[in-house]
Amino acid sequence: MHIVAFNGSPRAKGNTYKMLSRMLDRCRERGFTTELVSMGDVGYGCKSCGLCRKNEREWCYQKDDPIINECFAKLLAADGVILGSPVYAGWLTPSMKGFIEKAVFMARAPIKRGEPHTVLRNKVGVAVCSTRRSGGIQTLQSMMSLFAHTQMIMPCGGDWPIASFGSMNPDAFLQDERGMAIIDRTADSLIEALFRLHGDK
Repeated sequence: MHIVAFNGSPRAKGNTYKMLSRMLDRCRERGFTTELVSMGDVGYGCKSCGLCRKNEREWCYQKDDPIINECFAKLLAADGVILGSPVYAGWLTPSMKGFIEKAVFMARAPIKRGEPHTVLRNKVGVAVCSTRRSGGIQTLQSMMSLFAHTQMIMPCGGDWPIASFGSMNPDAFLQDERGMAIIDRTADSLIEALFRLHGDK
């Protein structure tokens, strides 16, 4: 089985990257193949042109976002999905927001054509957030909207999967022992859900 993580941080090797890398390491230890995708180059949010809902292929037809269709293809191919974003001005980053907006529209295209399910139905997804102080819950809820709108399954780790630190140091996550424990439990919940759906190894 394959798990893909999407990093919404413009900092290629910052705290969000370290959180996602730790989770993917844990997944590989249980036999999954993994991929980490940087969302730093995703363009503007959805323009609600509706073309993805009127055509048989669920792709974005806007030309201002060169990698959204590539990222959506990775989303379609994965069994498990991890979304990660730092908090920027109390919210998720523009690149992650743009990705979620477009992915929701594309995934729900079959429903708009009268079919019963989205193309992401029953995939398993979790979201994690890194923050210096506040804004973590709003950011998580925004990312989780992808799962809710597209009929995905969202396991929980028993706590908000937020790593919080009072520093912008790119290694601050590694000093947050409680945050790392929560992130580990979230990864384990993702793994367990996938095994229950597809069969334990």
